[in-house]
Amino acid sequence: MNVSWMKNITRLIIEKLKSYAGLQSIFTTPVRWVIPFRNAANKKKDKLNLEDFNVPVTGICMIEPALLDFKGHYYNFANCVGRASSDRDYKFKVLLSEDCISEIQKAIPSLAVFSKLPNNYLRRGLIIKHLFAPIVFNWSFFKGLNKETVNFLGPNWLVYMSTTQDLHLLAIWAWMRRFKSNKAPILILTFRLSLYRSDLNRWSPSVIWYLLGLRLLKSLAKKYRIHLVTDSARLVDEFQRLTKLPIHIVPIPHLDLIKSDSKLSSRSNSILRMVSLGSARMPKGFDILSSAIQILHSRGELDNIKFDLHCYQTIDDEIITSSVSLLKDINHQNITLIDRVIDESEYYKMLADADIVLIPYLQHIYLSNTSGVFTEAIAAGKPVIVTEGTWMSEKLKSFGAGLTCRDRDPEDLARIICEARDNYFELKSKADAGREKWVTYNNPENFFNELLKISGIHH
Repeated sequence: MNVSWMKNITRLIIEKLKSYAGLQSIFTTPVRWVIPFRNAANKKKDKLNLEDFNVPVTGICMIEPALLDFKGHYYNFANCVGRASSDRDYKFKVLLSEDCISEIQKAIPSLAVFSKLPNNYLRRGLIIKHLFAPIVFNWSFFKGLNKETVNFLGPNWLVYMSTTQDLHLLAIWAWMRRFKSNKAPILILTFRLSLYRSDLNRWSPSVIWYLLGLRLLKSLAKKYRIHLVTDSARLVDEFQRLTKLPIHIVPIPHLDLIKSDSKLSSRSNSILRMVSLGSARMPKGFDILSSAIQILHSRGELDNIKFDLHCYQTIDDEIITSSVSLLKDINHQNITLIDRVIDESEYYKMLADADIVLIPYLQHIYLSNTSGVFTEAIAAGKPVIVTEGTWMSEKLKSFGAGLTCRDRDPEDLARIICEARDNYFELKSKADAGREKWVTYNNPENFFNELLKISGIHH
């Protein structure tokens, strides 16, 4: 995974930008006539001294531009951090999109500052997706960050972003420069998305934006409290190839509402409930799962297995649409398709009612990426079926219980589903035991303690 040539290109881009008279001062001195990049920070290049920031943390501000509704785990995550902040008597605020649904804006302390962009359009074609889109998103994101935040954020605030991408890095760098270094909040950025395609043995084209943004943040970190974190050891190895900034591993916090239902271990009925949670997408292997269920149907194996499947789509995909249609055509009483977004309480009830959670995600996508569904399933003491060679399969060696299936292989998935059915009680017993170790580490208390430790704050 050699990225040296990309680093050289990034270095050339930065040097070229510095050579332009109008942009040179962005990298060196304050720009009075370019308001968005105005920098009132101290110009001395002294190394960051944490003694200059001897201010206790009193507030947590989350940046969540992708939190629009109850899809995914954004709301669960923000709600969990909010509850934990309240328990510690911290002030709490979430920066949201202006298009976030009113139910969420009323449920958590928030500021709607980000404008929604035509995401589908900006993701079409290589040039638009990897050149034009990052520029447009960073500019829009920067404008949102500037709305009201400078009025309440200061050195006693910890600003945390749960998922940082190429669409954000340049904006965050420019926004932080608007604070004086001794008046700026602590900034912690989380990287959850892998940039390396193991199936193609190459980096994503978006890596150039990460290299540029991380290089700028590394320079800024000499005077500002900027920290990088992730929840995957594999992602640490990956991102350490892109930056010299330290990258820390933090626990996964959004598990505090999940309870283990151990009484299922003594269940007596013969029908197992298997669930697929979250949106139906190619990376999550929904088409593979659909094909496996068709195989089971053709073999008469559906009478003692009930499938509850989320099948709503966040991005239109003909293959997924076809997979959903095929499941509807089977028209079996043990197949329930849920084609709408459900709220947090419904989601957790569906998880609690499950016997086995199906996670046949694509290996090259989830080789390093973590999975919210997996973390919640293990926290609930549920056996899982995951794809071999993924972050999830690695965690199964130490936590929880489950079986692995081959990547993109419906026949093997159908076989493993039957194996899980036949060995359910053994799997459930192991899942209950593994859960204790999992939630002992992954919980809001450990998450907060780790963030404060990384920030150099003693609480």
